[in-house]
Formats: sequence, C-alpha cells, structure tokens
Amino acid sequence: HSLGIPSAAIIANFAFYLVFLTLTISALAQARIETELITANLTVILGGIVVAFAIGYGLASRDTMANFLASFYSRSKVHVGDVITVDGARGKVIGMDSTSLTLESDDGRLIVVPLRKLTTEKVEIHERASAEE
Repeated sequence: HSLGIPSAAIIANFAFYLVFLTLTISALAQARIETELITANLTVILGGIVVAFAIGYGLASRDTMANFLASFYSRSKVHVGDVITVDGARGKVIGMDSTSLTLESDDGRLIVVPLRKLTTEKVEIHERASAEE
C-alpha cells in the first residue's frame, strides 16, 4: 500500500531477493567458492525476466500509445466546438485530451471516443467551431 502502488509488495519482494542473491554470491566469492556458473545462470534468468516485462508492458500499452500518437495527428483536424460524426456517433466536441475526445450528442449524452478512431474511421465534420468559442 506504500505510495498507492498496487503491486508494491511484489516489487519489494523482488528487490529483497535480488539483494539477497547478490550478497550471497558475493559472500561465496569472498570464501573463494566458484560462482561463475551461478552468476551466469542468474544473468540469463534476470535477462529473461526483463525481456518478459518489456514485452508485456509494450503489449499492454499499445492502445494507449496509439491514442496518444493519434492526438498529434488529429489536433489540427478537429477542434473543440466542431460538430462531427465519428464511429456512428454524432455530437459537438466539448473536450479533447491526449487519449480521447468527448462529444455531447443532441440529446445531451456524453460520448467518449478514443482518438485513434479519428485516424482509423471516417470522420464527418458537419460544422466548424466559430472563432469566438
């Protein structure tokens, strides 16, 4: 629960055992016991763990990164105040952040559209926002 990190216990356990193994191997080396095989195996295991985490993080953040990159391409095309139709949803753009676009439909519903839809779907701009908005 430290700092509100949900996986703090897992991270703390991993750090503890990493320090424990490092100190154990150092102590064995000081006692003049061969540790090259243990060190080589641990290096391969830790490398595999790092690669697995990198791949997992990359796959998990794929949609977020797609939305974030789409924000750079779509900011000049759609503006707050425009009336658009995207992915079958029509409404007035009332907000845009780095990952999503918020539309207000004619009946007052709020519709949140991921920004990647602006680059992958057909977008109809019905009205442009006036310069005063």
